[in-house]
Amino acid sequence: PGLHQGRVWLIGHMTLIGNVRHCTSQPDRTDQFLSFPEVQEYDAIEGQSLSVQCPYNTQDYKEVKKAWCRRKGQNRCDVLVNTGHRYYRYQNRAQKGRARIHDDTQKGIVTVTMENLQVDDAGVYWCAHYKPPSFYLIFEVKVAVTKGEYLLTHIPKTSHTIFHKLSHAIIPRVEL
Repeated sequence: PGLHQGRVWLIGHMTLIGNVRHCTSQPDRTDQFLSFPEVQEYDAIEGQSLSVQCPYNTQDYKEVKKAWCRRKGQNRCDVLVNTGHRYYRYQNRAQKGRARIHDDTQKGIVTVTMENLQVDDAGVYWCAHYKPPSFYLIFEVKVAVTKGEYLLTHIPKTSHTIFHKLSHAIIPRVEL
């Protein structure tokens, strides 16, 4: 377990066009969920995109369906997008709404992207191997999304005040 503050890019694992809060270890095992210990937490502002790269063992999981789901309670994860089987052939990419998934079966990396994040998107997500009805966690991602804020700037020697929308700015979170 570690603590990351500031803007962090975890190449090969997870990237967020935003801000990482911290990483913790949190083992979890239930009847339908088997999870690995790593949890990633991110802060984002509305309008930003989240891109997660989830490496896996190609020997064991190359043709296993992968999913991006939103965790709801202890034993439920609602699938937002998944790779699947189409006419008995493996489908390695899919898009549904603002979420898309791509499984590079040669490299063993699932890439999930959520675009135009909204405040309602805040929550816990899983990048997982998906064998309905079970999920086998690759990574757990906790996302906090806040509204874009306005920066008030007063120009000296004038009566002008300017509001700047910070829709793509990164707001660091400092934890004491």
